[in-house]
Amino acid sequence: MAAAAPAQSAPPPAAPAKPASGGAEKSETAKRAEKHIHEGGKSLILCNVKLSEEDVITIAPCMKTSQSLHSLSLFDSGLSVGATRTLCAALASQDSLTMLDLGHNQLGPEGVEAVCDAAIHNSRILTLGLAGVGMRDQGAKFMADVVRVNCTLTELYLNSNGIENEGTTELADALIFNNRSQIKGLYMFGNDMGDGVAELQKLLQEAPEAEENV
Repeated sequence: MAAAAPAQSAPPPAAPAKPASGGAEKSETAKRAEKHIHEGGKSLILCNVKLSEEDVITIAPCMKTSQSLHSLSLFDSGLSVGATRTLCAALASQDSLTMLDLGHNQLGPEGVEAVCDAAIHNSRILTLGLAGVGMRDQGAKFMADVVRVNCTLTELYLNSNGIENEGTTELADALIFNNRSQIKGLYMFGNDMGDGVAELQKLLQEAPEAEENV
């Protein structure tokens, strides 16, 4: 008698379908932020909320086109240099934003350079927060390039950034060069500025409306 044919195993279950976009599924944080901006939110605060590069890629396009977003705070959001570049590419031509706080993200000089490139092209931003981002002297030089040409910034937070004498002197020279600068508050405490601090203090004393926070 012929042997029975071996039983065939059931086919493996089909793999779950990927999102139609082909990319990673949007996080709940990104979905909420995107919805908030689309609905005309004036302020987006994501402090101490970790954002991935995919989150920023999701949110950046609606930030770029929003006509109502005035304030953006991503303080301590774990932004990478790549995410910062994506964000700043969108903000360079943003028409409504007046306050940007990226403090306490480890941007380093490379990330700071991306922020400064955006700030040079965006003349709407009045308050820029970059406290504790690991700027160091190289990043301060990039910021000095902004200060030399920007005539709208009024408050600049650069405290606790490892800025020493060289970076401080660059910033002071930039303020001297730009006699149309509107900076009234320059926050530099927590940096080991060396002899450069004397030059900054003199500049602030000569500007009666400026706040002395060095």
